[in-house]
Amino acid sequence: MTIKELFAKHGVENADLLASVERVVESTSGIPQSRFKEVIDERNNLRADLEELESSKSALETKLSELGTELERLRSVETEHNNYLERQNQEIIGKWKDISKVFDVAETDPNFDKYNKIKADFAFGENLTAEQAKQNLKVYEIYDKAGFFGESEDDPPNDLPPRGKGQNKTYESPSKKLGL
Repeated sequence: MTIKELFAKHGVENADLLASVERVVESTSGIPQSRFKEVIDERNNLRADLEELESSKSALETKLSELGTELERLRSVETEHNNYLERQNQEIIGKWKDISKVFDVAETDPNFDKYNKIKADFAFGENLTAEQAKQNLKVYEIYDKAGFFGESEDDPPNDLPPRGKGQNKTYESPSKKLGL
């Protein structure tokens, strides 16, 4: 449908107006060709950039998912490690509490004075930390290796009958009894 037919269909019969509109339509080709090419190039470049960004986004989302899985795995390893350390600490504290019973002697015991002299070198109490227990075990081992906790020939260990002639009983230190 031409412009002339369009005007006739709507009842416009102004010849000057029709001629004027036809001139404008024929002379105007829209956007200049150079600007049109620039716009199309910009649009194509933006589409390429968008595709590249979407590809990068997809790769980053995949990497983020992998890292999230790895983070969860590492958190479970950390929890297991912390539980292991806590068990080790409780075991060390338990060993010390077992060994520390050697200091629980009656005032009538021949070792009472001897043990009281060194009791200050050790930490005691319910709120004992694993580090304190480790230190106590080290100090105890030094004393034990030096024979401090051994019984004299005249005094048998508390759990052995008195020694008489001919009895060949040897003293076993508390640390050996507990397997240290």
